[in-house]
Amino acid sequence: MSDSVIAHLRRKVIVASLAAVFASLAALIFAINYTHYLQTDAGLRAAMDEMASFLQDKDMVQLDGPADQKDKAKVKVEVEGNQEKSLKELPEAGQEGLGLAIHGGGGRRSARTQYANRFFCVMVASDGSMTVREKGSSVLTNDDATDLAQSVLDSGKLDGYLDDYKFVVEKIGETDQTRILFLDCTTELQSLGQLLGVSLAVGGCALAIAALFVVRFSGLAVRPLEESSRKQKQFVADAGHELKTPLSVIATNMDILEVDLIDRPEEQEWIDSTNRQVRNMQRLVNDLITLSKMEEGAADLVFVEVSLTDVAYECVLTFKQLASAQGKELVASIDEDVRVMGDEPAIRQLMTILIDNAIKYAIGPTVWVEVRREDKNAVFLTRNEWEHNVDAREFSTLFDRFVRGDQSRDRSGGSAGYGLGLSIARAIAQKCRAKLDASQDADGRIVFRLVFRT
Repeated sequence: MSDSVIAHLRRKVIVASLAAVFASLAALIFAINYTHYLQTDAGLRAAMDEMASFLQDKDMVQLDGPADQKDKAKVKVEVEGNQEKSLKELPEAGQEGLGLAIHGGGGRRSARTQYANRFFCVMVASDGSMTVREKGSSVLTNDDATDLAQSVLDSGKLDGYLDDYKFVVEKIGETDQTRILFLDCTTELQSLGQLLGVSLAVGGCALAIAALFVVRFSGLAVRPLEESSRKQKQFVADAGHELKTPLSVIATNMDILEVDLIDRPEEQEWIDSTNRQVRNMQRLVNDLITLSKMEEGAADLVFVEVSLTDVAYECVLTFKQLASAQGKELVASIDEDVRVMGDEPAIRQLMTILIDNAIKYAIGPTVWVEVRREDKNAVFLTRNEWEHNVDAREFSTLFDRFVRGDQSRDRSGGSAGYGLGLSIARAIAQKCRAKLDASQDADGRIVFRLVFRT
């Protein structure tokens, strides 16, 4: 497992952990604020209902009728000291400002008393004329009140919130009049806003603290993977160096044996077979050592300006004969004077791997190689027809170690590799600060695309 994979895994752990913490905090903040909103709204609605009932009962008491009906119109109300008086006997201030509750039992305070100077209502006649009543607010003018009422009528809603007011629209009995009752909710809305602000601030602090802990302990979470990866790389490097010497000895002995048996052609077949396997093993060991150096950062790269055009031409010329020997044509489309910053030997090796891979696994007669500019980037790509034996959604697995496009381990033809070429190519690309990926074009051909930032 490469360092980049471990770093990517650590980032995923951090993101997933913080996402879980954020979701939990968001759910908690929402629950607290929504519960508080429901409680506040329920209290305001109850106050509106009580005030509407008070006004309805008050409208039923008509004190301006004939003289012989006035004495029958005495409605008992309860005031401080439990002293009963008729509504007619109460002073005007008591009728209009003290918030008296229509007698029906109990000594509770009415909404009008509790929310003093915050209620008002607007009576709307059938002809559209408006009259402001019960306006206790010292700030709101009659014009402001009628403007609010008109906005409510235009909205078509029977209850809700408008600016800082909660409103209720109701018909008065069987008359053509409409009453719009308003309650100033400035205090309650400020309380809701303050609670939301405090909860968001506390939630933000909690998320920041959680982020510090997650970032700190995510290193501990991936430390076993880092240790395992380090030991694996060390083993590969050590094994590669240990294998190089015996393979060199075997190759030398086979060369000597081939000279000694030059007059015995019947033995040459076995010697050639052994030589091929030794060369394959040497290539595998060299690839493993190269990949290990790349992933460990031990390979020193010298960044200079490199002509991608010249390097691509040289690589194409090198592989033209190989492609022709396999009955394939290597077609190049290379823009002039395309330059990038990078290590020239590494870029040459990278192009070699990609062109060799395209020729090796192409099932059609043509392999395309392109170098071009795209905006501020320089692009090198290979394109070839393939067997479609890998799901297009799993192209990223082609860059894993020991993964080969033909899903086969048969190397009898001598041309198949060990599935390390593309792994080495991606490691080189990362060291060269380039991006290498695989995709499928509109014609169904596989494309390996290498992008350099210029």
